[in-house]
Amino acid sequence: LTRDRAEIDPVLQLLVYPMLDDRSVGRHLDDTGHRLWNATSNRFGWQSYLGAADPEVAVPARRTDLAGLPPAWLGVGTLDLF
Repeated sequence: LTRDRAEIDPVLQLLVYPMLDDRSVGRHLDDTGHRLWNATSNRFGWQSYLGAADPEVAVPARRTDLAGLPPAWLGVGTLDLF
């Protein structure tokens, strides 16, 4: 959003366990192997993050143009769905 609004000019993105796609909510998360984060947790996380925001703007995976963004470092775990 800062890029869209020309508020600041970020030089780097440091994304640690980022939530990137709100469409990744599925029943497969309720498998007992996912002890800490299940489908209910994921839905709650996205509802809390988005609030009344437009997902087409606020969810990174829904953006069609990522041009002009600074380099990014992503830190995720082996089984993360984000």
